[in-house]
Amino acid sequence: MPVDCGMNGEEDMAEVKMEKNQKANLKRSLKKMCRAVGVPLAVLALSGCGSDGKMSIPEVEKIDSVIVTAEEKTVTHEDREWIEKLSQTAVHSELTSRKSVNDTPVTDDYIKVELITGKDSDTIYMYKAGSSYYAERPYEGIYKIEGDLYDFVLDEE
Repeated sequence: MPVDCGMNGEEDMAEVKMEKNQKANLKRSLKKMCRAVGVPLAVLALSGCGSDGKMSIPEVEKIDSVIVTAEEKTVTHEDREWIEKLSQTAVHSELTSRKSVNDTPVTDDYIKVELITGKDSDTIYMYKAGSSYYAERPYEGIYKIEGDLYDFVLDEE
């Protein structure tokens, strides 16, 4: 004798269909949530928000000249080889956790380096703090650099 569980075939089918709809709705909600969170994160990661930890400077070919000011002495460099050597600032820089929150570094002893590209210019400040050397882009970040590069800029002026 068959046992009656209180449901017939139509009710069973309706319940299964409802579960499938709930699962489908949950999947759609999860996809939307992943897009809402994942896309902005991907954009942030790819936008250069310190993505590789290297300082961004104009392409070497676009730099017309470099104006270096240190200890009240200013020198303008237009030599391509000198400019290429200086561009290593970006290649060998490493973003630190320190923030740049001023127009100039919080030290009196720094080298001001202006990269001139047509009518525009980018300013980088280089300085020594303790036994380390830094390049600071105002409001962008503070990067650790090699002492050789600092000496090159200072000595060559």
